[in-house]
Amino acid sequence: MKIRFMMIGVCVAVLGALLVTTLSSFTGQDASPQYVTLNAFDEVAALEPKIVIVYENNSTEEIRLEKTNTAKGIQSNAIKVHETINLLSHKGYRLVSALRVHGGSNYIFERKAP
Repeated sequence: MKIRFMMIGVCVAVLGALLVTTLSSFTGQDASPQYVTLNAFDEVAALEPKIVIVYENNSTEEIRLEKTNTAKGIQSNAIKVHETINLLSHKGYRLVSALRVHGGSNYIFERKAP
């Protein structure tokens, strides 16, 4: 009798654990991440030097840069890109990817969790 009672108790505990584990997988999922893309076209001959920011709602912002034919222009553009990255960080985004290809830079930011 004691063994049967103990087996029933163990079965109930195992079934309870399985039920809790199964039901917890159906809880609400976090919202999809929100991304912002910053593209800096500072040394692309065919394009006007500028920063293009695409926000998560598909709105865009453009920031003009200087021509990079002088050391002052290159330094000024580097500072402007740096300031823009910091601005996005202060707005609640964190940098998750950066890539430099053929005179252009691409930065991907994700909205920080609250």
